[in-house]
Amino acid sequence: MAAALLLVGAACAADVHLDTTALGFEFDGLGGVSAGTGPRLLIDYEEPARSELLDFLFLPQFGASLQVLKLEIGSDASSGLGAEQSIEPERGHIINNAGYEFWMAEEAKKRNPDIKLIGLAWGFPAWVTADAGNVSAAAAQFLADWVVVAEQNHSLTLDYLGYHNESPWTIADLLALRAELDRRGYGALKLLAGDAPPGPGWQSPDIAQRIQTNATLDAAVAAVGFHYPMSILPRGVDDSWWGAVFALKQKRWSSEDYSTFSNSNGARCLGKLFNRNFIDAQFTSTLVWDLLWSTYETLACTGQGLAWAAEPWSGVYGVMDTVWMAAHTTQFTAVGWRYLKGASGGAYLPHPDEAGKYAGSYVALVSNESETADVTVVVETMNSTDAACVYGNGGWVNVTGSSRTLSQRFCLAARACAGRPDLARDGLAAFRTVVHEDDYEADRFVELPRVSLDSSCCFTASLPPNTMTTFSSVKGAKRGRHQ
Repeated sequence: MAAALLLVGAACAADVHLDTTALGFEFDGLGGVSAGTGPRLLIDYEEPARSELLDFLFLPQFGASLQVLKLEIGSDASSGLGAEQSIEPERGHIINNAGYEFWMAEEAKKRNPDIKLIGLAWGFPAWVTADAGNVSAAAAQFLADWVVVAEQNHSLTLDYLGYHNESPWTIADLLALRAELDRRGYGALKLLAGDAPPGPGWQSPDIAQRIQTNATLDAAVAAVGFHYPMSILPRGVDDSWWGAVFALKQKRWSSEDYSTFSNSNGARCLGKLFNRNFIDAQFTSTLVWDLLWSTYETLACTGQGLAWAAEPWSGVYGVMDTVWMAAHTTQFTAVGWRYLKGASGGAYLPHPDEAGKYAGSYVALVSNESETADVTVVVETMNSTDAACVYGNGGWVNVTGSSRTLSQRFCLAARACAGRPDLARDGLAAFRTVVHEDDYEADRFVELPRVSLDSSCCFTASLPPNTMTTFSSVKGAKRGRHQ
């Protein structure tokens, strides 16, 4: 019989009602950014270590189980920590196997054929920018050539294509790219605009105004991406700027985030970002920079990412706590799931002792609109002090956290139980990660006793401080291991 996770004496809060009949935003997945030479050394690892680490990143229901992979389009120019090789150093001179990003994407697709792929340039070869009056057309040619190489030589179909990372762009740039892709038969490849920090002081200051006032651009752009959005431009600094962005019809993503040292504090930072990016601003995808730290330790940003693999000569690698922060969502969802509408889809949990303050957050998603849909609830209880992100608090709400375990009752819509007799019989799977420095094996992505649903289709959960907990009808999740 399924057991309820109820701790006697825990702090209680009002019931959270999850209307599984009301669907909201489409979930676009959690993923990583492979760029800036971050993955450089992994390709030099010998087997089986190399494949083992790739499994922890991409294999479904094993580790991070990433749903999205953003790739740097190499340009021979420095992209922060080094330079990645270009497929076209001179116009028309194509190098089909340049660099290692295609290899990374092939390995990801091998493990998860459904993973979504994004391409983005961090710079352009000299020939693209040589003629100042023709940059839009030249850049469009270069980016389209890269798409062709990905498809024809590596069997990689891109889902989204960006323009230029954290750099100025014009309407003409994106329209030229859209036209070139259409001309070559890539009409289904969607454009991602922005890819810069938010706000008027950055490289895309008027992205909303440009899209809203140009119907052709509005039709050409499928998604807008921002970097470290909840850390760099919190609520109250420029609400009018965010208001214009929220009015756009395009998907809204945190297309680069985290960039924090991957110790226990970093893991807590990432755990809260995955939830709060949606709660604060309905970002339906969050992408982690860097995918992994597999480059030289003397470079800036050492130790960031989901994994560590900087010693190909020894074969040693590390699976960081950040992997399990991602697993709490990715192992129980898929791209195309739907957040529930309004507060059912996500909100902050009130502090049990301090009025007006918060102790954590939850998000709730379903696989489809039918009565037999799967449901997943992800809850985090990270406090802002112990979960600081490198660029700031990482959220618009200051979650002070609680020193006590919360007892929280969640209630699903009655039809969720009516359409799924197995839920009433077997309850929900429950997994938890307690984020601290010690007891790695004991506390990371641990399967708990299943949670029973009462006659009202409700369950009660105990939520200790600084934890990530998932409740789901999805089966098969596990903490992967390699011997």
